[in-house]
Amino acid sequence: MPDINPAEQNIAKVFNDAVFEIDFYQRDYRWNEAVVTVLLNDLTHVFEISHNLYKDELPGSNISKIIATVENKYDWYYLNTYVINKEQNKYTIVDGQQRLTTLTLIILVLKRFVNSRFNKHLDLFPTDVVADFLSSKIGGTTATGKTLWLNHKRDKKKSEEEDGMLLQLYKNPDLELVGNMTETAQNMYYNYWHIDGYLADKFNDSSEQGHIKFYAFVYWFLLRAVLIRLETTRAQAPMLFEAINDRGVDLKPHEILKGKLLSRLPHDEVLEKYADCWEESMENVKDIQLEKGIDDGQDKFFMDYLRATTFQKRGDKTLLQPSLYHRQIFIEPF
Repeated sequence: MPDINPAEQNIAKVFNDAVFEIDFYQRDYRWNEAVVTVLLNDLTHVFEISHNLYKDELPGSNISKIIATVENKYDWYYLNTYVINKEQNKYTIVDGQQRLTTLTLIILVLKRFVNSRFNKHLDLFPTDVVADFLSSKIGGTTATGKTLWLNHKRDKKKSEEEDGMLLQLYKNPDLELVGNMTETAQNMYYNYWHIDGYLADKFNDSSEQGHIKFYAFVYWFLLRAVLIRLETTRAQAPMLFEAINDRGVDLKPHEILKGKLLSRLPHDEVLEKYADCWEESMENVKDIQLEKGIDDGQDKFFMDYLRATTFQKRGDKTLLQPSLYHRQIFIEPF
């Protein structure tokens, strides 16, 4: 049996002192507005049910007592599972980066609200304490210096831009989106502002009671929204990634094939050279196929290549299936 060790964590514990990296076989951050809206609807719905039951018990502007009420009375919410592997105090995300990235964006928006929208009752609410707590869930200091808890380091070229986007949204959220950004950086930007607008509509009461409700939501989100962490080994990570993401999730066969192939190479070499090479090659293939009027042409490229180079008889070519080739080529008779 493989070693997969489960642990229950709230968001405050997930983003506490562990630095997460996105491994090379992971796809871009692709959650769109519709998916983010579903998550926000679920979060605010569960919060509202508890808040309507216990809002009269919230002790005014005393943050410590608000936290105690939220922790002891408000229902928890299950945010699903994320999978990591740990090597030498470094955590690499096997599955769950879409959700973890979105949760980080929500934290960024909440911090912005504390500093701008919900700072009108400074004599009652210690906004600096709440803002500092939220900041500590975005990043912190390790033995090597300051860092984001969530690092997008699948390859060198992308990581600077994508981590840079999170830092910009933290320091200067009013920046304008420039051209030629990676898909991940663009989606971070657009989803940040979608979350901002959504929560601005939900928490639009600037009165003292509105402040109490907002701060109750902040601590409910950090302390009562729960994930299950599964920890596995690096050797098992690509297999587990395929098993999780090959079940109806919007993941293309060539994206799974990437993980299966590159995981057979030394990890440091992949990060230094092969991850970039793969991404550049796939972009070139995509552009060439688009010129021919073919969308998502990477899988067609692999199918045509494998059929042309692997099978001698025309009839044998039909054995290779478009939705299965990424697994078929690793088994007999392929």
